[in-house]
Amino acid sequence: MNNIKKIFSYFKKLPIHPQWLIYKYELKRFKEIAEISEGVVLDIGCAQQTLRNYLSENCTYIGLDYPDTAIALYKTQPTLFGDAQQQPFANNTFDTISFLEVLEHLPSPHAAIKESYRVLKPGGKLILSMPFLYPIHDAPYDFQRLTIYGLRQLVSQYKFRIIKEEYSGNPLTSAMLLSNIAMVKTVLNALVKKHPAALLVLVLPLLVPILNVIGWLAAVFGPDDDFMPHGYTLHLTKDLS
Repeated sequence: MNNIKKIFSYFKKLPIHPQWLIYKYELKRFKEIAEISEGVVLDIGCAQQTLRNYLSENCTYIGLDYPDTAIALYKTQPTLFGDAQQQPFANNTFDTISFLEVLEHLPSPHAAIKESYRVLKPGGKLILSMPFLYPIHDAPYDFQRLTIYGLRQLVSQYKFRIIKEEYSGNPLTSAMLLSNIAMVKTVLNALVKKHPAALLVLVLPLLVPILNVIGWLAAVFGPDDDFMPHGYTLHLTKDLS
């Protein structure tokens, strides 16, 4: 199964990949986050440290990740190993903190936001994102999904000011993404278990691109609709008071 996933990863920029609707905008997203990042940047749950590649030379990058996930799941080496819920830094240390698809993997996102508020300088920026309509991943470290209202409530307990909110995926785009993931996962399981459903592997090369194109067209030409997004991103700043 892992070998098949590795093969799929080589095609993530092509519409034959089941998660192409996410990866298509990945580069643009990291560039936008890098553009508003400044000073000393803490990348929490950094994994492969992708954000580091897009930061200005004026930024100082520190990647923090948890040993169990960094070593066992991603096989990566952060700048520091640590727990986002008990960050090993002094108060008012960082100018920018990124929390990209990490909060869902923490037993206590409240503790992580509280700690981020503590180590962020007054006027500093916090950029966080979380999937919403998206399958369980990195099990057993997948604990929750929050709506935009849940995320607002989470950060409202501290003196953060929301600068920008974004959602990813209108209803049809999210539906096509989930359909592709569901089909591919079903076929992979059938192949492993030698189930007759494995024959669906013959139609995947046709169905996956078709659904991806439908989802892309819905994103480009469809009306804005935050009814069922597949993710959220928030840009916040720590009040100076």
